[in-house]
Amino acid sequence: MKALWRWIDSRTGAGEWLGQCRASRVSGGPCLCRALPCLLVFAFLMQAITGVFMLMRYCPSSTTAWESVYHLQFETQAGWLLRAVHHYCGQAVLVLVGLYLIGMIFRGTYRAPRECVFWSVLFLGLVTLGLLLTGDLLAWDQNSHSATLTRVGFLQSLPVVGGSLFKLAAAGPEFGNLTLSQFTTLHVIVLAGAFCGLLILRWWFARRADAVESEPKVGGSSFWPNQALVNVMACLVLLAVIFGFAMSHGTTGDTRGV
Repeated sequence: MKALWRWIDSRTGAGEWLGQCRASRVSGGPCLCRALPCLLVFAFLMQAITGVFMLMRYCPSSTTAWESVYHLQFETQAGWLLRAVHHYCGQAVLVLVGLYLIGMIFRGTYRAPRECVFWSVLFLGLVTLGLLLTGDLLAWDQNSHSATLTRVGFLQSLPVVGGSLFKLAAAGPEFGNLTLSQFTTLHVIVLAGAFCGLLILRWWFARRADAVESEPKVGGSSFWPNQALVNVMACLVLLAVIFGFAMSHGTTGDTRGV
């Protein structure tokens, strides 16, 4: 094992990175509010993993979308659980972003030198809303179809450009195959990629803000293992909550999952 670790360390520099994590310090003691960025990354990874497996069973067409979701929900082994975890994890991401923003406002960390961190988290919230709205239509049932049509239909109330914006959003004069294809692309590639990019930007801005802050972190606690343990425990609690909601309607019958 030691020889394997030395080989991994020599090729990746993982040992140096872990050493920097152990040496890094945070002001004050371990805090749950500092676990929010880690929770966002963890929730996004859950979304990505479950989304990939769901995409393997999904056919974005007006004649096959509902059938593919039905097959995932009732015919695929544990497909209902996969879909429920993906659904409730998306709701959790929106809650986490909201808590993050509220915490930054109350602590005053939206000001310099962390204003870019605040704006990146704010855009994360907007992208999350976009992910939820585009993902809602993909089930292609009566509820999702009518709800999305109502949301997009508000564009038609705009003067002059309303009709053109509706056609742009729906990929045509009415909802159909192209609408599903467009919403799937936005959900899986565009918005998911934007969310990942904003997470990286938030991390970069946070590192830059830590470097330029005038007050050094003297007397604080080390990130490893103190804050790292808090992050792990928070992720486990989040995982338990998501699975709790996913199984809140039971594990058998037509009402299980979402």
